[in-house]
Amino acid sequence: MNSRVTLTTPCNRRIFHAAIAFLLLVSTSATRAEFPVVKQSAPAQTGSLSQEKGVSVLRLWGTPRQQGHAQGKLFGRQIAEVLRLLFDSPMIFKDPKQYEVDIRQGLLKTFELTASEQAEITGMLAGIRETVGDDGLKFERLGRKMDETDLIAINTLADWIPGGCSSFVAWGDMTADGGTVVGRNLDYFDLPGLKELHLIIVRDVGGEDASGWISIAWPGLIGAYTAINEHGVVVAMHDVEVAPTQPTSRRRPRSLALRQIVESTDASNAIEVAKRILLACPGTRGNNFLVATPAVKGRQAAVVFEYDGNANSSNGVTVRRPESQTEKTATFIACTNHYRSRANGDNSCQRYSGIVKALSAPNTSINSEAAWKIMKEVAMGGTIHSMVALPNQGSLELKFATPQDHACTQPLKRFTIAELLD
Repeated sequence: MNSRVTLTTPCNRRIFHAAIAFLLLVSTSATRAEFPVVKQSAPAQTGSLSQEKGVSVLRLWGTPRQQGHAQGKLFGRQIAEVLRLLFDSPMIFKDPKQYEVDIRQGLLKTFELTASEQAEITGMLAGIRETVGDDGLKFERLGRKMDETDLIAINTLADWIPGGCSSFVAWGDMTADGGTVVGRNLDYFDLPGLKELHLIIVRDVGGEDASGWISIAWPGLIGAYTAINEHGVVVAMHDVEVAPTQPTSRRRPRSLALRQIVESTDASNAIEVAKRILLACPGTRGNNFLVATPAVKGRQAAVVFEYDGNANSSNGVTVRRPESQTEKTATFIACTNHYRSRANGDNSCQRYSGIVKALSAPNTSINSEAAWKIMKEVAMGGTIHSMVALPNQGSLELKFATPQDHACTQPLKRFTIAELLD
């Protein structure tokens, strides 16, 4: 693994500062791991894996436990290897007690999962065991077998190792067809598996009040970092460095809070419902959560939720709406790794300024090509995946990093939401 982190701007340095303290134990001499090859597989009972346009697509349906079991069954070898590299090797923790004591016995006990999320984790472990056997679950240094807590750890990774990320949304007169255009870079440390095991996960959660959704992820995840649902609602996670706060109740893993938003909203109610969900989900880390919808005349198409555990500021959630950046009647919103409305925000960020400058240029008309140009200009060495979503058109365009280079330099993969959800 390449353990060097490139911090190219003051904004990046601030965002990664807390994570650097955690990752000082990373071995600089480590080489990239060899992961079991992902192959097209026969369907599991409630899941299927296929290769589409050179990308692994995992489709899941059934109960939460069944979906977890299917993912564990189809990706058991890959998930087990990632867990070993993250938690049982000196790549992250030179002293294995640091993971056992600080993370498993300390931090993870403060997180709250719903009954359905816990059932999915339980099912995933069962599926992994069926694939790799008991011997394949062994941690050598830790002297025990993998368990459900280790799977919870991988699903809360972003809560204790922060990242970066850049996004924007433009719509109305700002775009070529009047529809919404979303640009998104996910920036993170070069941890095991992120560049080797790219994955599109498609979920049919069932029920009249639940939305099918698509996440850009890697094996083992049940939450959302970058996702879009069947109604064209897009959610994306960004870190903000703020002083940590202690919630009055058990905290929610933030990828699961985002999943709750994308899974339970449609285009007409996404912003209202998202705020209600976040107000009920105490957090400790600073977040910018982008929520975007297809453009409809007279309706707000996107906001950024500035969100942390400081209940003294807007009850913990501040809704940042688009500013009038241009003379056009419609507008846009940009998002990187600082607050702009919430108290204690530091507004200096070169990536944010670059996005705003590009969108504010005279006679700007944003389409897919223009969006990709913006995302490439603000990409970093740690850009793991990049996305341009066109919710009004039902189109999803993706680029994935390789071990050699960041995502925005790679070939474009174009999907429709309908074909993925089919």
